[in-house]
Amino acid sequence: MDFFRAGAIPALIALAFSLPALGAGCEALDGTYHFVSEPVAGMQPMTFNMLVNLKRGEGEKVVRWDKASAPKSWTSTEPMARPKQTYLASKVKLEYTPAGGKVIFLDDSGTALTEAGLDSLGKWTCRGDHLERSSERMAGSGGEIRTEKLEQSLRRKGDVLVLTDTVAVIDPPGGKPRTSEVRFKALR
Repeated sequence: MDFFRAGAIPALIALAFSLPALGAGCEALDGTYHFVSEPVAGMQPMTFNMLVNLKRGEGEKVVRWDKASAPKSWTSTEPMARPKQTYLASKVKLEYTPAGGKVIFLDDSGTALTEAGLDSLGKWTCRGDHLERSSERMAGSGGEIRTEKLEQSLRRKGDVLVLTDTVAVIDPPGGKPRTSEVRFKALR
Protein backbone atom coordinates (compact mmCIF):
# COMPACT_ATOMS: atom_id res chain seq x y z
CA MET A 1 0.00 0.00 0.00
CA ASP A 2 1.12 3.51 -0.77
CA PHE A 3 0.73 5.94 2.15
CA PHE A 4 2.75 8.87 0.79
CA ARG A 5 2.03 9.51 -2.90
CA ALA A 6 -1.09 10.76 -4.69
CA GLY A 7 -2.90 7.42 -4.34
CA ALA A 8 -2.51 7.42 -0.54
CA ILE A 9 -6.07 8.55 0.30
CA PRO A 10 -7.78 5.17 -0.36
CA ALA A 11 -5.02 3.36 1.56
CA LEU A 12 -5.33 5.72 4.54
CA ILE A 13 -9.12 5.34 4.57
CA ALA A 14 -8.75 1.54 4.56
CA LEU A 15 -6.24 1.75 7.40
CA ALA A 16 -8.52 4.00 9.47
CA PHE A 17 -11.44 1.56 9.16
CA SER A 18 -9.30 -1.46 10.04
CA LEU A 19 -7.82 -0.02 13.29
CA PRO A 20 -10.94 -0.44 15.48
CA ALA A 21 -11.23 -4.06 14.36
CA LEU A 22 -7.74 -4.97 15.62
CA GLY A 23 -8.92 -5.54 19.21
CA ALA A 24 -12.51 -6.46 18.41
CA GLY A 25 -12.27 -10.12 19.47
CA CYS A 26 -11.07 -9.42 23.01
CA GLU A 27 -14.38 -7.88 24.10
CA ALA A 28 -15.46 -11.53 24.50
CA LEU A 29 -13.46 -11.47 27.76
CA ASP A 30 -15.85 -8.90 29.26
CA GLY A 31 -17.83 -10.29 32.15
CA THR A 32 -18.06 -10.87 35.87
CA TYR A 33 -15.89 -13.60 37.41
CA HIS A 34 -15.18 -15.10 40.82
CA PHE A 35 -12.40 -13.27 42.70
CA VAL A 36 -10.71 -16.54 43.73
CA SER A 37 -9.69 -19.08 41.09
CA GLU A 38 -10.94 -22.64 40.95
CA PRO A 39 -8.76 -25.09 42.93
CA VAL A 40 -5.89 -26.75 41.07
CA ALA A 41 -4.07 -29.81 42.45
CA GLY A 42 -0.74 -28.83 44.00
CA MET A 43 -1.36 -25.06 43.85
CA GLN A 44 -2.85 -22.44 46.14
CA PRO A 45 -5.90 -20.72 44.64
CA MET A 46 -5.00 -17.44 42.94
CA THR A 47 -6.87 -14.19 43.52
CA PHE A 48 -7.66 -11.80 40.68
CA ASN A 49 -5.80 -8.92 42.32
CA MET A 50 -2.54 -10.71 41.41
CA LEU A 51 -3.15 -9.74 37.74
CA VAL A 52 -3.17 -6.00 38.36
CA ASN A 53 -1.23 -3.46 40.38
CA LEU A 54 -3.46 -1.84 42.98
CA LYS A 55 -2.50 1.65 44.14
CA ARG A 56 -1.11 2.10 47.63
CA GLY A 57 -3.91 1.55 50.15
CA GLU A 58 -6.29 0.03 47.58
CA GLY A 59 -5.31 -3.54 48.46
CA GLU A 60 -6.93 -3.18 51.89
CA LYS A 61 -10.27 -2.62 50.15
CA VAL A 62 -9.97 -6.04 48.50
CA VAL A 63 -8.23 -8.22 51.11
CA ARG A 64 -8.05 -7.73 54.89
CA TRP A 65 -5.16 -9.18 56.90
CA ASP A 66 -5.98 -9.83 60.57
CA LYS A 67 -3.08 -9.85 63.03
CA ALA A 68 -1.60 -13.19 63.93
CA SER A 69 -1.06 -14.20 67.52
CA ALA A 70 2.45 -13.48 68.75
CA PRO A 71 4.51 -16.07 70.59
CA LYS A 72 4.19 -15.83 74.38
CA SER A 73 7.96 -15.52 74.98
CA TRP A 74 11.23 -15.18 73.09
CA THR A 75 12.07 -18.81 73.79
CA SER A 76 8.69 -20.20 72.88
CA THR A 77 8.73 -23.44 70.95
CA GLU A 78 5.22 -22.97 69.63
CA PRO A 79 4.95 -22.15 65.92
CA MET A 80 4.16 -18.61 64.89
CA ALA A 81 0.65 -18.18 63.53
CA ARG A 82 0.06 -16.69 60.11
CA PRO A 83 -2.16 -13.65 59.77
CA LYS A 84 -5.70 -14.52 58.76
CA GLN A 85 -6.64 -13.38 55.28
CA THR A 86 -10.24 -12.31 54.62
CA TYR A 87 -11.39 -11.60 51.08
CA LEU A 88 -13.60 -8.52 50.97
CA ALA A 89 -14.06 -8.85 47.21
CA SER A 90 -16.00 -11.86 46.00
CA LYS A 91 -16.15 -11.09 42.30
CA VAL A 92 -14.52 -8.93 39.64
CA LYS A 93 -15.90 -7.27 36.57
CA LEU A 94 -13.55 -7.24 33.58
CA GLU A 95 -14.11 -4.57 30.92
CA TYR A 96 -11.79 -4.64 27.90
CA THR A 97 -11.27 -1.81 25.43
CA PRO A 98 -8.48 -1.54 22.84
CA ALA A 99 -7.25 1.59 24.66
CA GLY A 100 -6.82 -0.43 27.89
CA GLY A 101 -9.32 -2.28 30.01
CA LYS A 102 -10.16 -2.16 33.68
CA VAL A 103 -10.91 -4.54 36.50
CA ILE A 104 -13.58 -3.57 39.04
CA PHE A 105 -13.51 -5.43 42.37
CA LEU A 106 -17.01 -6.09 43.81
CA ASP A 107 -18.31 -7.36 47.14
CA ASP A 108 -21.13 -9.91 47.57
CA SER A 109 -23.84 -7.29 47.04
CA GLY A 110 -22.24 -6.01 43.82
CA THR A 111 -20.91 -2.77 45.33
CA ALA A 112 -17.65 -1.59 43.73
CA LEU A 113 -14.76 -1.66 46.23
CA THR A 114 -12.02 -0.35 43.92
CA GLU A 115 -10.83 -0.61 40.34
CA ALA A 116 -7.50 -0.96 38.58
CA GLY A 117 -6.27 -0.69 35.02
CA LEU A 118 -5.86 -4.05 33.31
CA ASP A 119 -2.46 -2.90 31.98
CA SER A 120 -1.16 -1.76 35.40
CA LEU A 121 1.33 -4.67 35.69
CA GLY A 122 2.25 -4.78 32.01
CA LYS A 123 0.63 -4.04 28.68
CA TRP A 124 -1.75 -6.70 27.38
CA THR A 125 -2.00 -7.09 23.60
CA CYS A 126 -5.11 -8.44 21.91
CA ARG A 127 -4.35 -11.41 19.64
CA GLY A 128 -7.57 -12.55 18.00
CA ASP A 129 -9.87 -13.55 20.86
CA HIS A 130 -7.37 -13.46 23.75
CA LEU A 131 -4.88 -11.18 25.50
CA GLU A 132 -1.14 -11.75 25.81
CA ARG A 133 1.74 -10.10 27.67
CA SER A 134 5.31 -11.04 28.50
CA SER A 135 8.05 -9.85 30.84
CA GLU A 136 11.44 -10.86 32.16
CA ARG A 137 12.31 -11.32 35.81
CA MET A 138 15.17 -12.44 38.04
CA ALA A 139 14.63 -15.47 40.26
CA GLY A 140 16.60 -17.76 42.54
CA SER A 141 18.92 -17.11 45.46
CA GLY A 142 22.62 -17.25 46.27
CA GLY A 143 24.63 -18.67 43.38
CA GLU A 144 21.50 -19.90 41.61
CA ILE A 145 20.31 -16.62 40.08
CA ARG A 146 18.55 -16.96 36.74
CA THR A 147 16.64 -14.78 34.28
CA GLU A 148 13.18 -16.03 33.38
CA LYS A 149 10.76 -14.99 30.69
CA LEU A 150 7.12 -14.99 31.78
CA GLU A 151 4.49 -15.19 29.04
CA GLN A 152 0.85 -14.84 30.06
CA SER A 153 -2.33 -15.43 28.11
CA LEU A 154 -5.87 -14.53 29.18
CA ARG A 155 -8.71 -16.16 27.24
CA ARG A 156 -12.30 -17.17 27.72
CA LYS A 157 -13.20 -20.85 27.32
CA GLY A 158 -16.94 -21.28 27.69
CA ASP A 159 -17.93 -19.87 31.08
CA VAL A 160 -14.35 -19.75 32.41
CA LEU A 161 -11.61 -17.10 32.13
CA VAL A 162 -8.30 -18.96 31.78
CA LEU A 163 -4.93 -17.45 32.71
CA THR A 164 -2.00 -19.41 31.29
CA ASP A 165 1.52 -18.71 32.58
CA THR A 166 4.57 -20.05 30.74
CA VAL A 167 7.94 -19.55 32.43
CA ALA A 168 11.15 -20.25 30.50
CA VAL A 169 14.69 -19.84 31.82
CA ILE A 170 16.64 -17.68 29.37
CA ASP A 171 19.88 -17.17 31.33
CA PRO A 172 21.52 -19.58 31.84
CA PRO A 173 19.92 -21.14 28.76
CA GLY A 174 18.31 -24.52 28.92
CA GLY A 175 15.51 -26.30 30.63
CA LYS A 176 11.98 -26.96 29.54
CA PRO A 177 9.39 -24.15 29.94
CA ARG A 178 6.88 -24.64 32.78
CA THR A 179 3.23 -23.95 32.05
CA SER A 180 0.44 -23.49 34.58
CA GLU A 181 -3.22 -22.70 34.11
CA VAL A 182 -5.59 -20.90 36.49
CA ARG A 183 -9.35 -20.68 35.91
CA PHE A 184 -11.78 -18.01 37.11
CA LYS A 185 -15.39 -19.14 36.79
CA ALA A 186 -17.82 -16.66 35.23
CA LEU A 187 -20.85 -15.57 37.20
CA ARG A 188 -24.26 -15.57 35.54
